[in-house]
This record gives sequence, C-alpha cells and structure tokens, in this order.
Amino acid sequence: MGKPAVAIELSLAEPRELLSLARAQKTGQAMARRARIVLAAAAGIENKAICLEVGADANTVGKCGAVLRRTGWMGCSMNRGLARRGRSATTRSPRRSA
Repeated sequence: MGKPAVAIELSLAEPRELLSLARAQKTGQAMARRARIVLAAAAGIENKAICLEVGADANTVGKCGAVLRRTGWMGCSMNRGLARRGRSATTRSPRRSA
C-alpha cells in the first residue's frame, strides 16, 4: 500500500474554488495540477493513486503535501512569492556619463 496523503480539511467554499481552478481554461497547468492534487488529498486518496490520477510523479505529490502540511492549500498554490534560496536579485545603478 502507498503512503497516505496529507490529511486536510477544506471549508465549504474551498473545494468549489479548487474545482474552478482545476477546470478553468486560463489557469496555468501547474496551478491546475496542484488544485487536483489538493482535492485528491482532501478526499483521502493515497499518494500513489494521486500520482496516477493527476499524472504527476511522486516527488511533485510529496512536495505539494509538504507545503500543505506547513501552509495549507493556499501555500501550495501561491508559493511563488516566498523567499527562495540563492543569490538575491540586485538592481543596477544607472551608468554615469563621463
């Protein structure tokens, strides 16, 4: 048997919003996939079954599960603005004319 998905509870409005994200034509594919992963995890489906259902590999499902544990489903879908490792962005100062 596979590893059980993260146990999450969604409010009454959240599944409707996630379904909307998963089905929308204008939603990015990564966001739609994450929404489908969260819906499957909320239904109590095991990670292996989620992989097959969504078409994602185990690392993707596990990573989304780890984010779900820390921040909830909004963190899984909106983690683009969080601080990341590595060199920080720098801005160039305008060059001076000699």
